Amino acid sequence: MLEKLKEELEKIKESDSPHIWTNTEEYHSLTSKKSCIIISTSDYMVYRLDSFFEQKDFEKVKELYTISSAYNFRIEKPIMSEVIILNSIPFLYAVYQRPEFGEDYSYDIGIKSVDTDYFIEFVDSSTPLLCGLMEIGKNFNTGLPVGMIGPGKRLRDSQGYFFYDLVKWYSPHNTYIEKNIEDLLYQIDFSNITNGNIINKNIVQQYMSVTWKNI
Repeated sequence: MLEKLKEELEKIKESDSPHIWTNTEEYHSLTSKKSCIIISTSDYMVYRLDSFFEQKDFEKVKELYTISSAYNFRIEKPIMSEVIILNSIPFLYAVYQRPEFGEDYSYDIGIKSVDTDYFIEFVDSSTPLLCGLMEIGKNFNTGLPVGMIGPGKRLRDSQGYFFYDLVKWYSPHNTYIEKNIEDLLYQIDFSNITNGNIINKNIVQQYMSVTWKNI
């Protein structure tokens, strides 16, 4: 699959588009100038080639996976990684096992299931992961995933929810919870604009602040 990832990165060099989506019976892929992700439709294996994701970050994901059962959260299982040099630029080739393909946040918005209870439940389901991330941050004495742990990082399958795409670990540890609160409030505003003010922002904000600030 590594050669396929390289091929996709070569294709986008000739494109004016910043991203290329490809969907076939065998796989789904998303390619940008700096990364390519391929997900197999048969076994849900995830193959990534990134110029912004480093080996030391992959090690943190591996450590996070080892404590996932203790904290009762689910993430993609990290399988292997290696550094690949393409045109003198280091890329990290990484492989993960996803439990299922999963339905994402945009799907939930589309079917209009995103309401106040949805975000309260999101706070509950993401709290164990945030606890695990804080432990990993302390163990490695380093940053945490810069993308935040918003609804866009969570997928739903037949067993419940799992989180994915935990990359670029350099967000400051001491402001991580505040940044996640800010990010979720932004997502609430976006959902209200999209679906017509059906989320009580004050209720979610109060619940989130009490729950997350006690981590």
